[in-house]
Amino acid sequence: MTELPLKTVDLETNSDDSVFIPEVAKHVTKKKRQDLQGIRGIAIISVLCFHFLPSEFPNGYLGVDQFFVLSGFLMCMLLRRSSTSLKSENFRSSVIPFAFDFYIRRLKRIVPLYLLIILISVLALFYIFPDTAYETNISSGKRALVFMSNRATTQEEDYFSMLAIAVDIFTHTWSLSVEVQFYLIIPILFIIGFKTLSDEFQVHFYVLLSAISLVYSYCFCTETQAFNSVFARVWQFNIGIILYLLTEPKKISTDEYSLLIESENSPTYKKTIKCIMLISIIWIVSYPVAYPSAILRPIVTISTGILMFLSENDGILSSHTLTYVGDLSYSLYLIHWPLYAYWKLVLSDGSICNTYLLLVLLISILAAVLSYECYEKWYLKLSNKSLMILCGILLVLNAGTLFKDKLNFDSLSQNSTRLDGIINGKVSFELAEKLNHDWSINDFKNLNVPSCDYETGNGPLGWCRHKELNGKYKLMLIGNSWAANHGRIIYEECQNSSKSILQGSSQGCDPLYNSPEATHCTGTVAKYRKGVVNEKPEFLFITTKFNSVGDPMPTGVTQIKDDPIYRAMRRHTDILAENVKYKLFLLKPLPHIDGEKVKDIVGMVKQREDLKEFDKVLIKRSSDLARRRYDQLFKDCKKCVSIDYMPLLWNSTTDYWRLYDENNSGLTYVTSPNHLSPHGLELVRNIYTEICRTL
Repeated sequence: MTELPLKTVDLETNSDDSVFIPEVAKHVTKKKRQDLQGIRGIAIISVLCFHFLPSEFPNGYLGVDQFFVLSGFLMCMLLRRSSTSLKSENFRSSVIPFAFDFYIRRLKRIVPLYLLIILISVLALFYIFPDTAYETNISSGKRALVFMSNRATTQEEDYFSMLAIAVDIFTHTWSLSVEVQFYLIIPILFIIGFKTLSDEFQVHFYVLLSAISLVYSYCFCTETQAFNSVFARVWQFNIGIILYLLTEPKKISTDEYSLLIESENSPTYKKTIKCIMLISIIWIVSYPVAYPSAILRPIVTISTGILMFLSENDGILSSHTLTYVGDLSYSLYLIHWPLYAYWKLVLSDGSICNTYLLLVLLISILAAVLSYECYEKWYLKLSNKSLMILCGILLVLNAGTLFKDKLNFDSLSQNSTRLDGIINGKVSFELAEKLNHDWSINDFKNLNVPSCDYETGNGPLGWCRHKELNGKYKLMLIGNSWAANHGRIIYEECQNSSKSILQGSSQGCDPLYNSPEATHCTGTVAKYRKGVVNEKPEFLFITTKFNSVGDPMPTGVTQIKDDPIYRAMRRHTDILAENVKYKLFLLKPLPHIDGEKVKDIVGMVKQREDLKEFDKVLIKRSSDLARRRYDQLFKDCKKCVSIDYMPLLWNSTTDYWRLYDENNSGLTYVTSPNHLSPHGLELVRNIYTEICRTL
């Protein structure tokens, strides 16, 4: 019985995404497994549907899980191809070249386009995206640059992403981070299995690792941790690895080859299973009802593995259209999300779908085609040296844009006597425009209070205790981000009256009432209540931007005292008052502004436009009902004292709010993310000077 050699060949020059099948003498043509590109095409379509129409395709995120299985298959193929270099006689000296060859092959495929998209996204962030997107995206861009986008977010990062005007344009890079991190460990695992186990037991080795990873994911991780952790994803990569080991080309006899051909050409139960797997995957990712990922993820992952095992030469998966979508998948994945983020921030107008969304999808596809045909194919043909130079240039350009502040803005300098840095009073229109812009893009940074020792992380949210106090009273400051917004000014004015100041701020959650629909605020009221009970301050400040407190009263309710929201506020305030020795100072609500209009303020003042009409456009949500509830609270709570900025921000001529300094070139009192600007804080400083003087 003669043996026939099996060969593997590339279809595309220098493409490590080619998946090889055996050639038996002259009977089998050289080809790439196009069916796997078809599966890749299904995966990217699923992801696009999930991102662009999340309510209609809530399970489409599972396309990323399919990518992980495909990546595991490809990694194993590359490692097995290079394994001949791991010779026993010079094993130690061959390990480093072996690993280096693997890293070069994978990174040359991923990095050039990845770095280019990051660079273009950052430049767009500077010149096209709204100012309010700047702060959070610079931070996430830095993590994306070093493949750390899957790192668990801190409280402040969670908060900023909750702002309606803040969308992270690098969110989608988390999956690339997981994959690159797996690259770091897979050569080690492969070498252990390759050198210590036979081919048969290597499969068992990866099955064991998969079981450990799966148990870790389900038993020792929260849902978020399981989503982001590379160790919780190892089992998905390993399914691809196991699949390759089971289908790896081997030398076969002519008789075995005849049986193989007969088996492939005969209609068997395998074809039925293949169809079931394909239909199941498509049905799950397109089903309009969301199901727990803990259930769907293993189903889709394992189904994808079975489909890959059986789908070779499948007519549907190997169709030209589907495989071309698979070819575009990497460009399409990287390109579509920043474009979608721009739509969400600028073009959506609060809707979940409009004509612009379709336009953004079409632009994403067109850009992906151009990227694949003109850039990907070009750089994949470059030599390693040329590719390294290209990546080096892109890396330097990215570092230059991400790690150097765009405007070199010194945020709330500790050496400045005024928070806004204005010493000579009047400023020019040009400087006012620059300051308004700077205050908005650095808004989140400015919430950090230098005098506060934060319990976790570097702030600015959560609990912190102020230091270097010289007084006799125990103070406490709580609220949502407005507590952090006011932290420095309250510290500076009350420093000499206080022996202790405890500050607590949360992610857009009110300490008196939060709607049941605000699920991210569950437990916030109880958290603050516990903090006040434990601290027992003599004076309590509550500074909050209203959210649920401004919600409409239920149908049929006409009196504030009968309003369920007010009753909840009153109940929680009474509990707080019982644990405060002297007084509770509560800030009355201010209206919400349209953050996008802040950039227009200086121009309107400069051109002497109709400011009355502009004031109405500037305000996005009225605070009238929230203020009525607070007015009733001040009547019913004997310890409660009102802090009201309305006399300072109300224009008596127009009988309306004026949230900017028309007498000083239009300096804004409120930033785009709806916090008081440094100029606004200076406007209200005297209120706290007087309060702290009379404690």
